[in-house]
Amino acid sequence: MRTKKQSETPVQRFQIFFRGNHLGWIHRASQREAMRDVRDIFPLDDLTLVPVREEGA
Repeated sequence: MRTKKQSETPVQRFQIFFRGNHLGWIHRASQREAMRDVRDIFPLDDLTLVPVREEGA
């Protein structure tokens, strides 16, 4: 039986900030997906996501 090889979606790392204070990290495929998931956890208006560049990238 043949199976389809799943293509792996690259995951990006983002820092979560609220009014300049670091709350944590989130790893998602896109900034839009990350912000949606962060807002589910922290329903705040002043959230900022900062993409993190991996070393050697």
